[in-house]
Amino acid sequence: MYRKKGDCSWGRNCGNGQEHRICRTVNKDDVIILDSMNYIKGYRYELFCLIKHAQTPHCLVYCLTSPEISAQWNASRGPEERYAQEILDALVMRFEAPDSRNRWDSPLFTVQHDDSLPFEAISDAIFHRKAPPPNQSTQSQPLSSTNFLHELDKVTQDILTAILNAQKTSVPGDVIAVPAASEKISFWVCGCIQLTCLFRAISPVAGRVVLPDSKLYPHGVCGWQFHL
Repeated sequence: MYRKKGDCSWGRNCGNGQEHRICRTVNKDDVIILDSMNYIKGYRYELFCLIKHAQTPHCLVYCLTSPEISAQWNASRGPEERYAQEILDALVMRFEAPDSRNRWDSPLFTVQHDDSLPFEAISDAIFHRKAPPPNQSTQSQPLSSTNFLHELDKVTQDILTAILNAQKTSVPGDVIAVPAASEKISFWVCGCIQLTCLFRAISPVAGRVVLPDSKLYPHGVCGWQFHL
């Protein structure tokens, strides 16, 4: 992508185009080398989010070069590829050096212009390192089974019945058993209306959690224990 001399919007447009191409090509099977300045940490963080979404490892190679050497290299380029001096100075001033303490800049390999690349370490970072976990907010939530609410209502009614029956012979502080659960709960005097309100408070939370039917009773008991 070529730029017009003195065009300050070139870097922004080029960055947007690169990000779009990375979105389309990044995957778990191919090695992608993004040979670009990436001098803004916010842009590097956006790339890191793409990496996390694709669930693939990455690394950052930082070519540490002095402004003087960069100016010499820029002067040796052809007129159509050369930065104007004022743009080059602005890039140097705005440059935000990577920091290995930031998760989006790690693992970080810093090399100078006369150094040899640490090929083995880079290979280990790409091929033998676990990919960063995806953001929880961008993951699709698991769907509940079609009869989940019916089973939840049945479990709740069974627990309600056991608690109401226990009120006839128990006193506050006794422990009572409920169906299909190994854990017992402490008994406190509680009316049917209060228990129904507790059911309504637990149901929205339980609806977001996928549980096998065999675990509904134990988790229901934990919910009642917590609220009671």
